Amino acid sequence: MTRMRHRLQISRDDSQYPVLLKEIHDPPSLLWVEGDGSLLSQSRCLAVVGARVCTPYGEKIAFDLSRELAQVGVTIVSGLAHGIDTAAHQGALAGGGKTIAVLGHGIHCRVSNEKKNLWEKIIKNGAIISEFEPTFPGSQWTYPQRNRIISGLSYGVVVVEAGLRSGSLITAHLALQQGREVFAVPGSITSPLSVGTHHLIQNGAKLVTGIKDILDELKFSGLSSPIQRSFFENAEISQDSEDESKILKLLGAGPRQMDELLDSSGCSVEKMSCVLLEMEMNGKIESLAGNRFALKI
Repeated sequence: MTRMRHRLQISRDDSQYPVLLKEIHDPPSLLWVEGDGSLLSQSRCLAVVGARVCTPYGEKIAFDLSRELAQVGVTIVSGLAHGIDTAAHQGALAGGGKTIAVLGHGIHCRVSNEKKNLWEKIIKNGAIISEFEPTFPGSQWTYPQRNRIISGLSYGVVVVEAGLRSGSLITAHLALQQGREVFAVPGSITSPLSVGTHHLIQNGAKLVTGIKDILDELKFSGLSSPIQRSFFENAEISQDSEDESKILKLLGAGPRQMDELLDSSGCSVEKMSCVLLEMEMNGKIESLAGNRFALKI
């Protein structure tokens, strides 16, 4: 093993090489690591992945799910992409926990200013890893290839939002091939970003309404006591809620964008997303293009 500041090279014969990753069909022969390399072999890891272009609902769920899992001692693994991946890393850090980012390019490749701050935080509170040479650029094939490492490091994979051709579904399918558990968060039945997650649920993935659904399945030992609630309970939704009445009244004047509903109702993004989802599932409203909603005719 070669050490340079926080940078490591971990070979497949090294004691720090992740045991779970060795089990997959084609484990990388070498991992380049920046940050805490011991996390790779010592942590109870769970992958949280999803769409790069996501909804406020998906982003909030990924953040909260990762934050609560990190608070009880689970290390969150994701791909440092925009959208759900970023929300997962940020949630883990907000929960005071650890997170591992698996790159589809070398660890010395330049990243956007937007990602630079998150990159530094992950190095201090987790690890950034890649199987590619430090200056190797990302390409159309490197990102799907790295997905096997995201699932291979983890005991399970949670998909928050995904279209049918999403890279997150590739990760989920790789997880199944590797004998890992697959979880999926339900979403709006009319949203293209829910097609992939609903497909997974229809084909046996465990539906997630909160971290208890995940922890009951994985049965990690030595964790802190989890919060016994679902995201729907957290949003305090009831079938005939005051918030639902406000939304119905607003939509009675015509379709409204999500931002308009938030401004007029005073609801939080989390609560509004969950109320809208329940109303849509109950056939009271429908989602339209441009993140707009209307009464169901």
